[in-house]
Amino acid sequence: MDPPSEAATDHAPGERIGRYKLLQLIGEGGFGVVWMAAQTEPVRRKVALKVIKLNARRCSPTSPREAALQARRAALAALEQK
Repeated sequence: MDPPSEAATDHAPGERIGRYKLLQLIGEGGFGVVWMAAQTEPVRRKVALKVIKLNARRCSPTSPREAALQARRAALAALEQK
């Protein structure tokens, strides 16, 4: 198993995020880390909480269609700046 990334170590077990208390790191992917957490309200239950990485928007597109849309957005932005 790979060591946790810097994004995974941004939080620690016992830390609170809103109404959730982080219990255990479950996993990590390209867009974020997933924690087992305890929800305290409106009901008490265990949930999986995904914490999005700050740089997730910089990840490569997941489909050719999305890549084409990003290229169009970049081209339009370049035209608007002229």
